Amino acid sequence: MNYDKIVAISQEKSMRKVEIAKQAIHKMLEQKECISVTALSRKTGFAKSFFYGNKEVRMTLDNALLRQGECYNPQKVIFDLAMQETNKNMKISIMKLKQVNTQLQIENENLKEQVKKLQKQISELKK
Repeated sequence: MNYDKIVAISQEKSMRKVEIAKQAIHKMLEQKECISVTALSRKTGFAKSFFYGNKEVRMTLDNALLRQGECYNPQKVIFDLAMQETNKNMKISIMKLKQVNTQLQIENENLKEQVKKLQKQISELKK
């Protein structure tokens, strides 16, 4: 086998690896999986250094990470929903407590007036 043929086979093999890596990245994006070099390495069987070293794959990976933003995490979604429900319940509780507070303030003012009247009556009885 001559040198040129070996180089051609090596390049073809490399191009197939690049395509497999790109397909894996796009598939993970579509399925809203969290994209990472470790996850890609596990899926494809390629070394992590391949994803860092190959410029074309690295560019595709970086673009996918930018498009993905924060990765989809079902636990986080459930936690966020629970927090929203908790916040809603807290707001309702706050509104109820504000109403009770207002009623208590009114009752306090009424009681202060009654105390003044009673003190006035006591002072009149002492005379």
